[in-house]
Amino acid sequence: MRLHGNKSHRDLEMLVDTGAIYTKIPESLAKELGIVPDEVVRVKLADGTLGLSCPISLQIRDESNGTHEITR
Repeated sequence: MRLHGNKSHRDLEMLVDTGAIYTKIPESLAKELGIVPDEVVRVKLADGTLGLSCPISLQIRDESNGTHEITR
């Protein structure tokens, strides 16, 4: 996966749960790429941990067929 931000981009190998509402990346990576959160929301993780998260809008491109999807 290639993540693009306002400052730079980075190629990563990562698992993405296509059924999940959010996909999480480390805050340090978001800062490095210049990705700015849209808002702050409360989240509950699978292990029951409560916390805050900063969702962002992502454009996902499937290079095998050229489709695009906007997700949060």
